[in-house]
Amino acid sequence: MTDTASSKDTDPLARKGEKYERLISRTKGAPTIATVVVHPCDRSSLEGALDAAKAEIIEPILVGPRQKIEAVAAEHDLDVSACEIIDAPHSHAAAARGVELLREARGEILMKGSLHTDELMRAIVRSDAGLRTERRVSHVF
Repeated sequence: MTDTASSKDTDPLARKGEKYERLISRTKGAPTIATVVVHPCDRSSLEGALDAAKAEIIEPILVGPRQKIEAVAAEHDLDVSACEIIDAPHSHAAAARGVELLREARGEILMKGSLHTDELMRAIVRSDAGLRTERRVSHVF
């Protein structure tokens, strides 16, 4: 590294962070999006939803075991008091209820929490109660 090069120029993680910052900055001024967060029962998924809410990107609706969500929040000093929490006994039920909330137009986006991707996708692609149409299904991870 030369004297004129900064560590940001050579650090791929710093450059990766810049991409996220640019993406987040594009949301400024846009309305928040009602987002159904399915089974946010670990620090990472709950904190991610709350950080996005704080950045005024989403309005989270937390779906999962209320006691578990509240315990994770308390353990990691996260404030969920402004969030609607919809109690569901386990991850499969949370996935089904999350999809149902989108079908009811209570949310516009489905966000994966701490459940397996296949659990969530199974609820999404159900022909009788999912979000499936004749079009191709995809997801972002």
